[in-house]
Amino acid sequence: MDPILHVQIEQLFALSHQIAMMSCPKGKSEVLSAIFPRLLKLVSVKEFPVVSHFLLIFNNLLFEFISEERLLFRQDKRILKAQEFIEKNYDKPIKLSDVAKYVGLSKGALSRLFRKQTAKTFIEYLNEVRIEHSLDLLRKTDDLVSEVAYSCGFSNGHHFSKIFKRKRGVTPGTFRKK
Repeated sequence: MDPILHVQIEQLFALSHQIAMMSCPKGKSEVLSAIFPRLLKLVSVKEFPVVSHFLLIFNNLLFEFISEERLLFRQDKRILKAQEFIEKNYDKPIKLSDVAKYVGLSKGALSRLFRKQTAKTFIEYLNEVRIEHSLDLLRKTDDLVSEVAYSCGFSNGHHFSKIFKRKRGVTPGTFRKK
């Protein structure tokens, strides 16, 4: 093989290796580190058309891998955007469809992605945010439990008390007395 071509291919590999390492998920970089030296050995083989074809396939796989990582990153941003929306609007009625529209996903896609990213359903997450906000009101005010419930976005005091007890192990009234 032409020495100049060999050097150019080595440089291409070095650049591809750097890009792949930057995009590689944690714990997976050792796989790429093991592959690249072996690929460089293949370049020195005299059957250049075979190596060239292999490099083309490898480059396509690398591109797909990086594209998939970027898609996952974008999805994470959408969940963060949904969480920010919930945090800002927890005290109002919030529907899955409203948040889905806000982040640019269908209800089903948001629901699946939410569960995958947070290990909670949309409603579980929303209720947890509301319960966390209710804790301060229960500690710092003398408002009725039903008033706290409405202030935190729950539609009624009974539902609030039921969710509160499930999450905190005590009723809101008992929590307040502690």
